[in-house]
Amino acid sequence: MKKKEYRDDDGRTIANMNVEGFRWYNPQAEKKEKPVFLSKSDRRAVFFTGLKSFLLPAVCVLAGGIVAFLLCYFLWLW
Repeated sequence: MKKKEYRDDDGRTIANMNVEGFRWYNPQAEKKEKPVFLSKSDRRAVFFTGLKSFLLPAVCVLAGGIVAFLLCYFLWLW
């Protein structure tokens, strides 16, 4: 039986369905990805980019908590 060919198939794998326990499992089909080695400057850039993306929401949540505490504190005491 010939496999169907699709025009829009570019060969990429979205979800690997080669899972142990399925009847079509093929242990030789496992692809091991090579580890990515980053230079020192690249690691620093990745670290600070992640830090910047974390800091803005953290500061907003902290500021909101402080404002909420101050509102509750002064409204109850007044």
